[in-house]
Amino acid sequence: MQSDNRNSFDALRLAAALMVFHSHMFALKGLPEEPLPRLRLLWSGVGLGTFFVISGYLVTTSVLRKPDLLQFLGRRAVRIMPGLTVNVLFCVLLGAAVTTLSMGEYFGASQTREFLKGNVLLAFKDVQYNLPGVFSGNPTTAVNGSLWTLPYEIALYFLIGFVVWATRDSALRATLAFLGFAGCFFLQLLQLSSRGVNYDIHLWTTLQTIHLGTWGGLFFLGALMALAKDLRRSLTVICAAAAILFWGKTSSIALILLLGGLVIAVGESKALRLPQWMGDLSYGVYLYAFPVQQAVVMFLEDARLRTQYSVALAITFVLSYLSWRLVESPAMRLKGGLPRWLGRRSTAIP
Repeated sequence: MQSDNRNSFDALRLAAALMVFHSHMFALKGLPEEPLPRLRLLWSGVGLGTFFVISGYLVTTSVLRKPDLLQFLGRRAVRIMPGLTVNVLFCVLLGAAVTTLSMGEYFGASQTREFLKGNVLLAFKDVQYNLPGVFSGNPTTAVNGSLWTLPYEIALYFLIGFVVWATRDSALRATLAFLGFAGCFFLQLLQLSSRGVNYDIHLWTTLQTIHLGTWGGLFFLGALMALAKDLRRSLTVICAAAAILFWGKTSSIALILLLGGLVIAVGESKALRLPQWMGDLSYGVYLYAFPVQQAVVMFLEDARLRTQYSVALAITFVLSYLSWRLVESPAMRLKGGLPRWLGRRSTAIP
């Protein structure tokens, strides 16, 4: 999604990425993650929730402007895949620098090939987390544990793109999006009643109902606000629903609703605009933070948490800025030049 300096969405996405960074720094040290003060929510949970509700809102707004399924999916691929591909190569090279194996063993291992293939093609394959002999002495051995969210994002992109493409009737679009939200709401209620309930859904990749319930619900909440076209009324309905659900076991769902409404309200304001030179660093922070933090935990094993935190954050920002300037931003310029034949047979059904 291109940087829009008329609103605050870039700043909110960056703040969300930093919340995830904050939680991961504790987890990768083998320490318990810190919740937000006076709330039961983890920093990483609030960060992920912010990402998904913004995605639902902005992606739906984007496809409404150009309701062409193939063009829409092409634009999403241009936004996600170049940065991801470079990051996967970075992780493999980082792994080569720290692996306990010889170079021949490392690059010849099937696990290395599967990491490359699986993560570059994670829209169609399950995410691969480990490389042979890499971070084996760390509390967590995953090289980039953040990637698990991308298959959910991609699946939700496809669903909302299909909904908008399949009909031009705004009421029907909103109804279908609401059914998606209601399905996710049901999954959340199922989790509250029995926290052990979790099912795998095998599509082009494996998704889990525990994640679809929460993150899918926030995505569809954002999509519904985009489809409603009346932000004030949407926020009023959200606040009323949250007030009803706040008591009892559903209080966590009320907090999710309030988070979604607050994020979109602030995002559409001009309160947190970033300077234009920064660009949109959030995706780069999302991609590079985890492997950088793992490397810092490994190389600065005896350093204090504050030192590790500062070093990892500085390196992550540098890599994120380079990713934006050298990979993501140039790739996004291709959006307007996507082949016209992509849309010739995918125009919206009348």
